[in-house]
Amino acid sequence: MTIVLSKAVSGDEGRSIEERISSLEDVIQALLESGVRQKRFTDDGAKAYTDVARKYFDEISNSKGILAEDALKELVEISKKHHGDMELISKILLGEHVLSGEEMREAVQATGRCPMMKTLQEWSGDSLPNLSKSFIDAIAN
Repeated sequence: MTIVLSKAVSGDEGRSIEERISSLEDVIQALLESGVRQKRFTDDGAKAYTDVARKYFDEISNSKGILAEDALKELVEISKKHHGDMELISKILLGEHVLSGEEMREAVQATGRCPMMKTLQEWSGDSLPNLSKSFIDAIAN
């Protein structure tokens, strides 16, 4: 992994620290995604992940000064890019559904990543580290 990260930052002369960090975040995300496709997730971990995603959704909606319904409309096109099931994502973010470990496994196995997390990250313009951490914590040992 050190070699991969070293290659990711080689030739960084002239790039800002923000660009370098972004590059490293992309590499780390790719590494996580490459090994996560075959993982299983716990129901307790999936519930915690659901709670963190919902919290971020509420915080981002509030910071943008928009209602949840309008926020969901903004997520539709982003979700399509990440192959997300917007009907399920909407229910999760509105508190109408709690993800199970099996649902997380199915989504990740189909796409190699979590479509809801990628959608929220793109929508917010932030890597949402606590969401990424709760995703990793949901992986069964």
